[in-house]
Amino acid sequence: MKLLDSKHPDFETLRRDILMRQGGLLSPGHCDYYQAYFDHSFEDCSFALVRGDSRMLLLVTRHWSQGRAVYSWYGRSVQLIDELLPQDRAQSEGLAIKRVQHLLIPGCEFDYQAMTSVLDWLSKLLLSLGVTPCSVIEQKISLHSKEQLLAECRKIYRQNFRWGMQNLVCRIIDSHNVMPADFEQFEAFHIAVAGRRTRSTASWFAQLELTKKGENFLILTEYEERLVGASLFAAVGERAYYSVGVYDRTLFHLPISHYPVWLGLLHAKELGCKVMEMGESYYAGVPDSTGRVPDEKACQISHFKRGFGGELVMGLRFRLCSPQTV
Repeated sequence: MKLLDSKHPDFETLRRDILMRQGGLLSPGHCDYYQAYFDHSFEDCSFALVRGDSRMLLLVTRHWSQGRAVYSWYGRSVQLIDELLPQDRAQSEGLAIKRVQHLLIPGCEFDYQAMTSVLDWLSKLLLSLGVTPCSVIEQKISLHSKEQLLAECRKIYRQNFRWGMQNLVCRIIDSHNVMPADFEQFEAFHIAVAGRRTRSTASWFAQLELTKKGENFLILTEYEERLVGASLFAAVGERAYYSVGVYDRTLFHLPISHYPVWLGLLHAKELGCKVMEMGESYYAGVPDSTGRVPDEKACQISHFKRGFGGELVMGLRFRLCSPQTV
């Protein structure tokens, strides 16, 4: 097996090829977005193991917080993409374990999430280091036919879709028609709904660039000739992700958010995506993947998302926080 680190001349081409196929929040442009969102000085520590079509890719960055090394993937969980052939697995996993052990600094934090019933080598390594995982539940919607998607939705949602078709004006914005003014409007609307600025203008610009590159699309929704909703989806390759949903809270007595998300599902399917990921699903009184009990708002949003159907997939989140040396 050949080990390629992030400085190897062939690494970036290999990574881009894999990530464009994986899609969702892993698409290449999201690196720039999350750097702008979290505003850390990230060091790319990623590596790949390759032999022909047999390959493994670990996406991991390091930044420093209060004197502690923090390992993530630009602020999100470390990502492992395993496309190894069976005959290469034992050797590759051994090399990967040594590489990760070499990376880890005493006193570090390491965040990894495994959405699989069979534990991979990285999960086993973190267990051997004494990390107790928390369970994580994520919602994933298979983008089958329109009829099957409708059948999986709550009955009331089908009525809400019809109301949206009759009363809302939704504009899908992608690489073919996006303008900077669209994201300026999106940013201003987000600030107005939230009542404050929650992230940097640079992160909004990064999302505009993602849309220009064809890795995102945005749906702006109007009701009675005024903006009442903005829904952003990451969509390229096999996966799509419902990234951001902002809606006028004074109109929550009307189903202004259901139809735009429905259109997002259909458009992602048209783009060739196989799955729409809706993110972690929260329940009242049940600790989330960080061990904290989610607030009422997070639970309400998850209840709304679950109405679109799909499956709930359980995994494990490992958060290493080793003692700092004196």
